Amino acid sequence: MSDQDAVIATLISYYDAIGAHEFDAIPNYFTNSVTIVTLAGSQSVTGAPQLAGLYRNLWETWSAKGISTKMGYSGEEFVVLPVQSNCKLAKTQLTNFDFDGNQLQTWNCTYVMVKEDGNWLINLATSDNRASADWQKT
Repeated sequence: MSDQDAVIATLISYYDAIGAHEFDAIPNYFTNSVTIVTLAGSQSVTGAPQLAGLYRNLWETWSAKGISTKMGYSGEEFVVLPVQSNCKLAKTQLTNFDFDGNQLQTWNCTYVMVKEDGNWLINLATSDNRASADWQKT
């Protein structure tokens, strides 16, 4: 599998874990210390329990707004750009839905992915998702 395909596979697995509420699996897609940048600002998170808690909080934030964690995306439209042999920049566009499956909005995400022990992991995640503007650490 090419590095580009591996980066895309990592992101798709990450999105699927969010959609399936597999919050304890989400840290497997990140480096141990990560920075997340949203419309609310940036936050650094270190450690699997803290990262899993952050995504549980995301679910609570979205759920309170009537937003499902199911996300729409097209892996064929992901853009992966080389930075260096162990670092890639990935750009995606996602769509979220209400609990009835109605489309709510589309937004952009950009990731700095690093290769550690043969796995591509998210080191920096950015989003312009308005639904997550008030998402903060737990």
